[in-house]
Parts: sequence; C-alpha cells; structure tokens
Amino acid sequence: MAFPVPQVSAPSHSGTDPAVLSPILAGATDGYVKANKTAESLETVTGLSCGCYAVLSGLAFSDAGLTLTVATGWAFIDAVVDVAAAINYTLPASSTSYIWLMQAGTLTHTATTTPPAGKALYLGKVVTSGSAVTSSDTYGVVTLLGGMIWRVTDDAGTPADSPGSNLRIWTKCPGGLYIWTGAAHTRLDT
Repeated sequence: MAFPVPQVSAPSHSGTDPAVLSPILAGATDGYVKANKTAESLETVTGLSCGCYAVLSGLAFSDAGLTLTVATGWAFIDAVVDVAAAINYTLPASSTSYIWLMQAGTLTHTATTTPPAGKALYLGKVVTSGSAVTSSDTYGVVTLLGGMIWRVTDDAGTPADSPGSNLRIWTKCPGGLYIWTGAAHTRLDT
C-alpha cells in the first residue's frame, strides 16, 4: 500500500502567533495541569522547529455506525495542536476514507493518500459499508516517541515511500525495522 509520505514544512513566522499556540502563550493560569501542558508544549515547539507533522499522544479511533470518533490528544502540525475534546466525524457510506487532522484541530478525509490542502496530519484509513465502519487501520501514521519519529506500516519488505531528505524516520513493518536516512530506507535488524 502507498502510505502518505510524512510531511515536513519549513518553519515560518508571519509576525502573528498561530491560533494553536494560544494556550501556550496565554500561560498557565488554571493550575498544575495547564502548567505541565504549557511546559510540554514549549519543549516540543522548541525541539521540533523542523516543522514535522506527528502524533504526540492520544488521537485513537473508535466508531459507531458511520460516525468516527477521534479521542483527545496532542499533535504537532508546525505547532502543538491540543485536541481537548473528542471529535465526531461523519464518514461517507460505502467508501475508503483517509482521515486527516488539520492544524486548526478539525478532521477531514480524502479518497486517496494524497493530503488535503493546508497543514494536515494523517491519522489512518477507514473503510465503510452502507451503514457502518467495516475496518480501520493506522498503518503509516507518524508518531513522535522519545524525540524520534516512528511509524508502523504493513510493507512486506523495505518501505516503498520516500520521505523528505531532511527527515529521519524509524519504520517497523513485517519486513523488519528500518530507518530512513534522508536518501534510503536502511534495514537495522538483519
């Protein structure tokens, strides 16, 4: 399967702060939880100025009928995106949908692995019948673990995609454990 190539964009600043940064910039005024989240956000923003798009925590799927629910969590889409409440999204019937979290904290879908316009993080694939979800998977979703970019795919051998040359991505698949060196996938568990 062709997985969405992990996205990276050049960091930029237009002179105004993105809306997704407002919780960080507002400060920790309502207790320790907000203080911890603010500190985590600032650490992430300063450590990921490369513009990587990745899941930081949470954002798991569940479904009922044609309604997909994405759980709370954090993502990095050129800035920290805090999904503070679960998001319900109505899926089209009898289709395959690739689910994307937009930088504004909303969901969208595409019929192919090509990202939608704008800054979007791939969350997985969902297949529906006429009235319900029949299968879903998160193969190809990029996560940030321990400061490194990870993903799991179903590639039988070497991953078939070519992420950007400025990325280093660990990929675990039935074909082995690989690292993208910026030019090629190199197997590490031989």
